[in-house]
Amino acid sequence: MNIFEKRKISLLKQKIEAHKIDAHNHGRFSLFDAKFAVDSFNKTSNYDSAKSYYEIIEEWDGKCNLSYEVGISLDKLATDNTVMIHRTRLGLDTTTEGLVQNYDLFCIMNDGLKNHGHGNAIGGSAFSDTPPALTLTMTPLNGLSGYVNLLASYKANDVIIVAAFPKELVNDEGDITQGTNYHDIYDLSGSTPRVKKDYMVGAILKKDNGFDEFYLRDEVIMTGNSVKTSETDTVGKSTQF
Repeated sequence: MNIFEKRKISLLKQKIEAHKIDAHNHGRFSLFDAKFAVDSFNKTSNYDSAKSYYEIIEEWDGKCNLSYEVGISLDKLATDNTVMIHRTRLGLDTTTEGLVQNYDLFCIMNDGLKNHGHGNAIGGSAFSDTPPALTLTMTPLNGLSGYVNLLASYKANDVIIVAAFPKELVNDEGDITQGTNYHDIYDLSGSTPRVKKDYMVGAILKKDNGFDEFYLRDEVIMTGNSVKTSETDTVGKSTQF
């Protein structure tokens, strides 16, 4: 890499730092904060590739609505675990601050996440011998594509379910490792495999009037136990893991 390439990459990294500072000043997590972005730019020696990657991240970064605290906590969680996310639409009130009670969300946190797989794979005993891959319904928080899926507004979703698995059970690509007993991942007692509730970390709720809010699994369960069928009452805001 010649001196001109080095200078151009250096200037690009200065622009990245400026993006991060601007986001931090507003309390927002920047996608440029994510370990995948830091590692990628530190390894890049080709300016054209770095510039292209920068432009893609910059576009999505403007749509990130996570607080700095929540984003950094997620990124750290993904260092020692395989974090998987599941986007869904539960019809929540996105205009009200606080944890909106929703029975479906309560069931996911209390009972585990159903994995139906792809629609055309459902039927009869399709999963009786081999449970479906986690990646049929969940996305690993790995690389830019994982973080794009973290944006609650992506494809009009209003909730993101967050799960974390030991890396010896699920690898960075979201695949169940060879030799892992499926019963360690799934509750197979019902007609549809459920990702065990023990792996549910919590949920990110989309908000239109402020940062999207993160709630721990226990917070969702406690609220659901209070009024299981209510979908309008709210409780206090939480942003900590």
